[in-house]
Amino acid sequence: MDPLSMRNCGSTMTKIIGSMATVIDARGAAKPFVLQDDYGLPELTATRDAFEAMSADHAVLTSALRQANGARNQLRHEVVGWMFEFSQRARGFKQHPVFAQACEALRTDIKYSSSLDKIDEAAAVAIQEWQKIDDVVAPAIPHPFLLSNGVTREQFTTAVGALKASGVAVIMAQGAVRDSAATRRKFVNETIRPRAVEYRKLVKALYPSNHIFVVNLPRVYPPAGSTPDAVTLRGGWDVTGQIAALSWTACKHADLQAYEIRVCLDTTYNAEEDEVVARVSKETLHYTTAYGLADHEDRAVFRIYAITKTGRERGSNSLLVIRPMALPVAV
Repeated sequence: MDPLSMRNCGSTMTKIIGSMATVIDARGAAKPFVLQDDYGLPELTATRDAFEAMSADHAVLTSALRQANGARNQLRHEVVGWMFEFSQRARGFKQHPVFAQACEALRTDIKYSSSLDKIDEAAAVAIQEWQKIDDVVAPAIPHPFLLSNGVTREQFTTAVGALKASGVAVIMAQGAVRDSAATRRKFVNETIRPRAVEYRKLVKALYPSNHIFVVNLPRVYPPAGSTPDAVTLRGGWDVTGQIAALSWTACKHADLQAYEIRVCLDTTYNAEEDEVVARVSKETLHYTTAYGLADHEDRAVFRIYAITKTGRERGSNSLLVIRPMALPVAV
């Protein structure tokens, strides 16, 4: 595991700060210890703090993305459910021409998992047909035409507009998270890692290899050793257990220590922004979790990482798991 990955960078920097402080104290004021450009302990600490601030901001953006996803999924459920109900109720009055026309026009291939564009197109047809129905005044036709709980065409139209806006909000939130991740990654690669490497080189130049300062130097790259082969991850949503069921092939590496289940709460996997769900023994080849899948239509992408005793690791294929609606229906 990279000591300067997004997940570990803050703690690694704290170790380097502690190491530098120890070296400075041992050398005393007569032997100043700074890196190039008079980059010393205050600057190193400020760099660590800047990264932590970026990470805090990134966490806020990630939380906002989750909320945007949740709001979109709730509206999707509402709109598609109402379209389904409208179609069913319209069929109950099919003997009237305006309802027969509506039944012919309404889309019959819309599901909760349909794209927002597809749902929006189908909803536009439903609104148009609903308007035609409301324009007809006849004894056998309820006027205005309402759904359960008194839902009107106007309410449905408003919900459709909100769903479209929620899709835009999710795209914007995803962009903000990606930009934040790129900024942190650039900061680590162009600022933190070079200084960390420079610090290690300076300590090694000043002290013998068996000196405690050298022996205790924090790592900035994974330790040497062979990397394990990737395992193959399979699984999906277990409807009966209402949980994600994961299984993977065994890693045959001689120094295998454990497996880690990691996840990205999106539809694609970004290794620099993943979260650790659990660490399990090397004998474990199955795992169930609802992490990131609390609500219907939530999506999570999982990987299994094989990790050796020296800290070398390799990830599996990515597995997208979608928690379906409790009762998937088509309009």
